[in-house]
Amino acid sequence: MTKVSVFLATGCGVGTAKYFPGTIGTLWGWASFLILDWLMADLELAIFIGISFFIGVFTSNIAEKEIGRDDPSEIVIDEIVAIWFVLLFVPSSLENSLIIHSVEFTDFFYQLAAFIMFRFFDIIKPWPVNLVDSKIKGGFGIMFDDVVAGFQTLIVLSIFFKSGVL
Repeated sequence: MTKVSVFLATGCGVGTAKYFPGTIGTLWGWASFLILDWLMADLELAIFIGISFFIGVFTSNIAEKEIGRDDPSEIVIDEIVAIWFVLLFVPSSLENSLIIHSVEFTDFFYQLAAFIMFRFFDIIKPWPVNLVDSKIKGGFGIMFDDVVAGFQTLIVLSIFFKSGVL
């Protein structure tokens, strides 16, 4: 069970990358989201993401002990699940556009903005992400600070969308 937990917590090994494992894990999450979004309806995807959060708590707790450090950078399931959560709520141009050839570029642009903003909040850890990161430990803390960064991302994206910046 330990090897399976470490494998899942490291994003199928993606988190063992020598440089920028969190960013690479987030990219892996983005790529896998595109597949999951194609395979599932929104409600199914939301349930899957919720279940994945709890799997992440469990596997991160085990992997953290196995690796021997608090919140090790190799654990990227938190970035993966959080970017899934963010992308689930990023508007799709298909919902707003009848021009099919513009859909892919607009979706990519929105998702790229979400990716950049999420990485900013996850790396910089402004309040309240830093509070969660410092006060809540173990698997739940590993997962939850990224969810808070995801909420911050969605709030800022919403402001940008509503103001016409994006």
